[in-house]
Formats: sequence, C-alpha cells, structure tokens
Amino acid sequence: GIIDCGCPTIKELEYLVDQFDDHTTIPLLDLNAEPSCIDAFIISSSSVQLTDIETDIYLDRLSFIKESNKSVLGIDFGNRLLGLLYGSCIYKTRSINSWQLIESFEDSIILDKLPYEFEMMANYTETSSVPPGFKLIASSDACITEVIEHLEKPQFGVQFLPELSGNYGAIIIDNFIRSIKKADN
Repeated sequence: GIIDCGCPTIKELEYLVDQFDDHTTIPLLDLNAEPSCIDAFIISSSSVQLTDIETDIYLDRLSFIKESNKSVLGIDFGNRLLGLLYGSCIYKTRSINSWQLIESFEDSIILDKLPYEFEMMANYTETSSVPPGFKLIASSDACITEVIEHLEKPQFGVQFLPELSGNYGAIIIDNFIRSIKKADN
C-alpha cells in the first residue's frame, strides 16, 4: 500500500506502482494502526517540511513500522520519516530541484539492475542522518543519504523521487516489489 503524506506527485507514484503490483492508497492521517491486509508500504513524499512542524502525529501514525518486519520504502519525506522513526536527525539544506547523479557503493536489492552511477530527479529542502540500525547505500554531491537500508528488515529509504525519474525510477519500484515477494518466500 501507498501511505500518502500529502504527495504532490501521488498520481504519478500510483501509476508507477500499478505497473508492477496492485495497491491501496491510504492518507497518512487516516492510519490508526497497522493495516493488517497490506503486505508492504511505500511512504510518499510531501510538500511539508519536517523541520517546520511538530512531527509527533506523523510518528504516532507510523510507529507500527518499527515493530513490523513488513517491507517499507520511504520516498523523500517518507525516507526522512522512516529515519526519524529510528532515531535519525533531520536538517534543512539548500533548496535543489533537479536531476542528481547518485553513486552507489554498497550492494542492495533496491538498486539491483541499476548502474553504479545513475541520475534521479530530486527536490531537496531537507536531509537526514543515517539512523541507527541502517546502512548507507548511495550518495550524491547534494545529499549524503540518497539511499539507506535497514540492516535486518526489508526497509529502505530513498531521498529522490522515483515517480519522476523515468526508467531508473521504475527500476527502483520494481526492485522494491521484488524484495517484497522475496521476503514472502
């Protein structure tokens, strides 16, 4: 399922996910507990800045993720929320809205079938530290934490926007869907 955090590109994200698997979209603030009928979660981007708001309501709605072994992919805002759940720090950065060259330096199923260096569309105004229990998978000159992966669970975060990144973005979503099916076996 897609957890919509107020994503301005939700239609593009839903269209991309539809190409690989069925999904349900749930507004973040409508979550009261872990939806048991959903096998995995994509936490969307948002136009909200975590450094400008009280985050408790968001963290309360997503607290089940820390206890769950279900697959999770946090995108942009969703990546920072995922990190915040596990104890990372959020920082304001200079605003960047452009294609970014991302360099991977660690093998990960989320980057399978992508070259060592690849470009993704990004819209940065914040970044986060690598949370405890995660490893850093890829970085760019604009953002250190482009891709993170939990050390024990199938949980990933990407700082860029796969839904606006063409074929490489589609590969990220396909890799995430494949990681769900792999975790189920």
